[in-house]
Amino acid sequence: MASPNFQRTLKSLSQQKLLIPILRAAMADPDFESFKVNVRGWRASVREFDGWFHPSTHAQWTPRQLALYLRHGANIPPEKPTLEFVMAVTQGSFWHEFVQRVLAKRKVILRHPGTTSRDSIEKQVEIALRDDDLNVRGHADGQLILPGHEDELLEIKTMNDWKIGQFTSEDVLREKNPFGYWNQTQDYLMLSGRPKMRYLIMSMASPYPMQEFVVHADEVYHRRQRAKYRLALEMARAGALPEACCGIGSKDAKACPVQFYCPIGRMSA
Repeated sequence: MASPNFQRTLKSLSQQKLLIPILRAAMADPDFESFKVNVRGWRASVREFDGWFHPSTHAQWTPRQLALYLRHGANIPPEKPTLEFVMAVTQGSFWHEFVQRVLAKRKVILRHPGTTSRDSIEKQVEIALRDDDLNVRGHADGQLILPGHEDELLEIKTMNDWKIGQFTSEDVLREKNPFGYWNQTQDYLMLSGRPKMRYLIMSMASPYPMQEFVVHADEVYHRRQRAKYRLALEMARAGALPEACCGIGSKDAKACPVQFYCPIGRMSA
């Protein structure tokens, strides 16, 4: 009788998954090699203000919020993390690096020329993305080099086991959009000019389910994003504010990350 792991691998192959079967086979390999994984401390995980827009934070912000961020970002203190958030970031960074190293070793994702396994995983496989005109920068977790899939970037996410079963396709990701993941992905595709990003979502609880699907570039959305970032830059440089994006006393005003630098936010506090 086939083992449960082998059965799951066959199912993944039947569903045209690329990465899940490779990862399952690698972790079941009796010759699996050990390597060190660095876990970042909390301070290293907090991004200091650098004057750039970052998709992982700003993809869903309004032009007004972005303009205020450029003008006052250096004075905005980082939000104090909850225990749950710290644990999630720590687990996520570990599994990101683990998966990236496995996929790079098996020549599934690109390892940049001149790097070795001793280099940080960012240096080895991550793809820097940047648009000076839009003032946006970020990175993708990797670039696939499997034949027929060289135009795909890689995005690795971790998710609760009770949530992961919902996220089975690009359409579901766009509809539910946890933490703005779909918007982030579109910004990465916009910056890279690539048509696709392959999602690998992992759960950290037994039996460690995984999901995999492809997100395609949305050119209509990209045009709106470019216009939004350019408007925010223009207004910030002029010392002006784009039109209001919420009302006094509204829920959005009270939760706004730049509320104390906006007249509406200050009146709502």
